Amino acid sequence: FAAALFAGTIGAAMMRVRRTSADNGVIVIVAAISPVVWFLGGVVNPSSMEIALALLAWTGVERLRTAGCSSVSELVWISVPCGIAVIIRPVSAVFVATVLVVTWLIRRPARSTIALSRRAWAVLMAGPFVGVVASFVWSRATSVAVSDSRAATHLPLTHVFWQSLTGTADTLHEI
Repeated sequence: FAAALFAGTIGAAMMRVRRTSADNGVIVIVAAISPVVWFLGGVVNPSSMEIALALLAWTGVERLRTAGCSSVSELVWISVPCGIAVIIRPVSAVFVATVLVVTWLIRRPARSTIALSRRAWAVLMAGPFVGVVASFVWSRATSVAVSDSRAATHLPLTHVFWQSLTGTADTLHEI
């Protein structure tokens, strides 16, 4: 089932990138997926879906950059994958922040003739907001079940977030 979700999400990204002005979009998607990601896509692993959702969101950002319109349906294709990624892995908030910053950079009023409206930003922020709230509620509701002293910590959330970020270099080195 996990492999089917991964394949479906990658397929959706490929279909969406084919509709942009870039003729080689599908090749870019395939090239963006390293052999490790193909392996993770075939096993039950939250990283595979996080990566697939990131590719789907980035294709939405690319469509937003190349297309003149920013309809609600186009923005939902960015917002929903970002929200789901945060629900799957809360550290995806770093990726979501990157997506939002890049979106702001390509559509800010000083650089673009088609800046995003407040309504458009509300749509973009809705998915990540729901993801953060759902992740927070889930972690609070299930935290009492953690009895492993190696996994349980009473440190502040900022410390745990910083530890996750500092471990990223080791993870990249292992890949």
